[in-house]
Amino acid sequence: MNLIQPFQSLRQTWKFILAGNFTTEEADSQDTSELLFYDDTTGESEIRRISDNSMSYVQTYTGWSTTWSAAIAGDFAGDSNDDIILYDNSTGEANLLISRPGQPFLQLTYSGWRKSSRLLTAVQYGQTKRSVLVHDPTTSELEIWHFSDSRQLLAQYKLRDSWDRVLSGRFGGLTRSE
Repeated sequence: MNLIQPFQSLRQTWKFILAGNFTTEEADSQDTSELLFYDDTTGESEIRRISDNSMSYVQTYTGWSTTWSAAIAGDFAGDSNDDIILYDNSTGEANLLISRPGQPFLQLTYSGWRKSSRLLTAVQYGQTKRSVLVHDPTTSELEIWHFSDSRQLLAQYKLRDSWDRVLSGRFGGLTRSE
């Protein structure tokens, strides 16, 4: 593996760094990627764009919660732009930030999650939008949730009690996420 470009002078307090296309249309971002940096000590986040071995500042957001325990990016709205789900297991709330290029994020809050759940990753489940894999290590249950006007439970599985980590991906060359 070769280091393409080292980037320095970044905060040491970033809790999450998510990759995606949050502020540009998918078609306009063929040669770029954006990184969203989240700092839970200040409630700030920044978006920076990476292109041609350089990183440029795009935007700062302030006033975000300082208690989010997990974050994932994916196209949850089904519009080819990357959205963000931020989960707070102390309150059992998930915030879906829908990316709208040229406009602020649209924030939807979903409450009533189990506080013992751990947000894992985005998966493609079926032919529509991305869904979220949620694992509750206290019950060994794995759930797949879909977001629309409300959240919908698509599937629920009981896992072996001794498993403490679940990963998603394309295993065995199949064309779907497992």
